[in-house]
Amino acid sequence: MAKFRSGNRSSCLFMNHRATCYAVLRLEQRYKKSDNGFQNASLICKIPSTKTLGISYHHSFGMSENYFIFVEQPLYLSIPRLMWSHFVAGTYADAMYWDDDRPTRFHVVRRSDNQLLDTVYVSKGFFVFHHINAYEEDNHLIVDMCVYEQGEVVKTLYIKALEDLFNNPKKYSEPFVSRGKRFILPLNMDEKKKDDENLITLSNTEATAVQQPDGSIYLKPEILTASEPWSPELPRINYDYNGRKYKYFYAMARNETLERTHLIKVDVTTQKTISWSEKGAIPSEPVFISESGLDDQAEDSGILIASLLFQTDETKVAMVVLDARTMKEIGRVTFKTESSVPGDFHGTFIPRTNSATKTCCQNLCVCVRPLNRLVNLSALRNLFYI
Repeated sequence: MAKFRSGNRSSCLFMNHRATCYAVLRLEQRYKKSDNGFQNASLICKIPSTKTLGISYHHSFGMSENYFIFVEQPLYLSIPRLMWSHFVAGTYADAMYWDDDRPTRFHVVRRSDNQLLDTVYVSKGFFVFHHINAYEEDNHLIVDMCVYEQGEVVKTLYIKALEDLFNNPKKYSEPFVSRGKRFILPLNMDEKKKDDENLITLSNTEATAVQQPDGSIYLKPEILTASEPWSPELPRINYDYNGRKYKYFYAMARNETLERTHLIKVDVTTQKTISWSEKGAIPSEPVFISESGLDDQAEDSGILIASLLFQTDETKVAMVVLDARTMKEIGRVTFKTESSVPGDFHGTFIPRTNSATKTCCQNLCVCVRPLNRLVNLSALRNLFYI
C-alpha cells in the first residue's frame, strides 16, 4: 500500500475473473476509525499477469508524481496449487515457487489517465519486499528498492528456518542478503534505438537500459551503497519527498560480519553511508520524523526513532532517538516487561499536533508494535532543545 500527499492511499491486489490480472485501487482517506477504506475504493487500472495460471507475489509497489510502478517478480503462486491447498490439503506456501527462467517485469501506469504504458521493461529476475522511493527526472523514471537475488528469502521467514537461524546464523545468512538498488526506466521511447545503446542519458549513474530485438527494454541497476557490503531492509525516507527527487534513505542493515544489526543512513547521490549500532541490541525499522516549520529546512532535518530489543534480556525493550543528520543518539527510554517482547517489522509515528517536530517531541507518542500499545514518551521532552 502506498500513500501520496493528497492523503488518499493506493493498493494493489490480485483479481482472477476470466483473466488473471493485478488491480490498482484508490482508497479514500479515513476520517473516522469506523470508516472502511475498501468500501469506497475505486479501480484505477488492471495490469495483466504474464502468467496465465500464476500470480506474482507482491508486497509493495512504487509511486512517483505521474506514475505507478508495479514490479512483477518471478516468485509465483500457482493458482491450481492454491486451489488444491484451499479445498483439499496443504498451505498457501505450498503453492509458491520461484521461476529461474522468468525475468522481473516493470509495469508502468500513467496516473493522468490510468493507462498502462506499452513499453515493456524487464531485468534479470529478482525479489523485492520494499520499495524505497520513485521519482522522475528528465524523461526518466527512477525506482529504488531493497533487492534480493531470488525469492528464497521468503522461506527463511518460516518458523522452522528462524529457529535454525539462531543456531547457525551464517548458514542462513545468504538468502537474507539484499542490496539497495536503483533501476532507471527511460520514458521517451517513440523510436527504435541502436543495439547496445544505453538509453539512460542521466549523468552520474552506472544503471543501464538497452533496447532488445523484441523491443523490450532490459534494465541493469546500480547499487546505492557502492562497494560497501550493506544489506538494507525496511527502508524509510522523509515522506515530504515521497515520489520526488530525494537524497537520503534510512534502513535496518547488516554487513558481512553479521555481528550486529545497524541503523543506516544512505546518501543516494554520493553513495556514502553512516551507521549506528549497539552491541547486543536489535533495532526495529527506523521511523523518520521531520522537523518542520524551518525557513531553510534540509531533507534530513529531524529525528529517527526505533525500538530496541536485547539479546541478553528478553524482558527489556527501549526506544532510541537519533539525530537524523548525524546518526548520533540523543535520547532513549527503557522499559521492563513481565514477559518476553517479540520483534516485529513496522512501526508508526502518531503526532499529537501538526506543528513542528520540536512541539511534537513534547508529547511524543509512538505506536510500538512489539508492545502492542501506545507508549507515551513525554519523559524524553527534556532531551530536546525545545
